Amino acid sequence: MANEVTAILPQFTVKYTPAPIEITNEAQLKQAITDYASKYKGLVVTEDTFAEAKSVRAEMRKVVTELDENRRKIKRGYNKPLDDFEVRINELKATVKQVITPIDTAVKELEERQRQQRLLNVQALIDEMAPNYGVTAADVEVNPEWLNKSISHKKIVDGVAGTMTAIKAERDRIATEELSVRKYAEANGQQSEGWVTQVSAGVELVEIFKRIDQAVIRQKEASEQERKAAEAAAAVEKLKQKQVGNKTVDTETGEVVDAVPELVETRLRILGTHEQLMALKQFMDDSAIEYEYLEG
Repeated sequence: MANEVTAILPQFTVKYTPAPIEITNEAQLKQAITDYASKYKGLVVTEDTFAEAKSVRAEMRKVVTELDENRRKIKRGYNKPLDDFEVRINELKATVKQVITPIDTAVKELEERQRQQRLLNVQALIDEMAPNYGVTAADVEVNPEWLNKSISHKKIVDGVAGTMTAIKAERDRIATEELSVRKYAEANGQQSEGWVTQVSAGVELVEIFKRIDQAVIRQKEASEQERKAAEAAAAVEKLKQKQVGNKTVDTETGEVVDAVPELVETRLRILGTHEQLMALKQFMDDSAIEYEYLEG
């Protein structure tokens, strides 16, 4: 087919002879312009030379305009054979492109269908291999290289296996580190969930441990500050009180401060049903009554 297409074209070449462009009296023209330009070069514009300067500028512009008009005229004539040649070539190309366009479209459509089929094949391979590597098919992102027409089946299998192995290894690492963080946090009296999420966020294990240690230190410092504040408040309250007889009186308000009731110890032998004794125990617990079991 390719040789047949090539055979329809006869041998052809394009011949052209660059036409020389000559300027008659070019030397005299160049000299005249040079002399004229030299005459007025460096002309100083003043009140006295203002009119002359405007006249010189107008004459100079006429010279430039005439030179440019001649250039454009020659360029149009010089380019006309090229323009005609390009028209003829483009007509020939258009005829060929009328055939190329539908073929090109069909080729691209077929290539896309083939690519989609290769994608389905790769996805089926992933579905088949995933259980053997402890991952799910959804975990594996298809590498565009696996869809290349020229890639071998073995290379695809190796690529999928390598990807799955890496995914499994990364998941195992995260699971192991999450467990370590959970245990470390709980051992230090911390809620573990917030620290565990930092593993999947990419924070180094050593850094997480360091942050936990810092949090523990901050909590201890805060607790110590609260304790000292409570002791200071109690000391201030105590300074406001004085003992009058067997009563404690607030020196600022004159009110009697509730005294701590005196605890009384007694020994009882109680006889009752199991349910009654359990109810009695519950009552004492609820009332914060201290008690203990005695032998014999």
